[in-house]
Amino acid sequence: MAGGRLAGKVTGAGRGFGRAIALAFAREGARVAANYLGSRAGAEEVAAEAAVGGGGFAAYAATKGAMESLTRALAAEVGVHGISVNAIAPGGIDTDMSRDVMTPEYRARRLAELPLHRFGSVDDVAYCAVVLASDDAGYLTGQILHPSGGWVSG
Repeated sequence: MAGGRLAGKVTGAGRGFGRAIALAFAREGARVAANYLGSRAGAEEVAAEAAVGGGGFAAYAATKGAMESLTRALAAEVGVHGISVNAIAPGGIDTDMSRDVMTPEYRARRLAELPLHRFGSVDDVAYCAVVLASDDAGYLTGQILHPSGGWVSG
């Protein structure tokens, strides 16, 4: 789609959030490079589709906090050059990773805590990326979007 909102932009990934974001970007005219760490087949599927259209949680949480701080600091630093910097901090999203680490009991508790009473999809996150990458978001900088179904308790 050469005439979409993201014509001239480039992104890429092979699964999960990255896959959904890459495909959403492709639908909006961006060029997609599908990279991978563990699944060449997944990356190849993304590339083909884009041409039509348990442990470690503490470290994961810490890196999300660091990314939020980096986003705000970098936005303040580079704004003078006309560059906007934003981030997406999803929560309550049904992904390979969440399915691997959530017990059935934990999933049920999280669903009950979510005001929307459903998990989001990677496409819900991809939409946020499309909005932030488009010129329509030109005045947004230093912002953290939280597609999370309204989950605010942690």
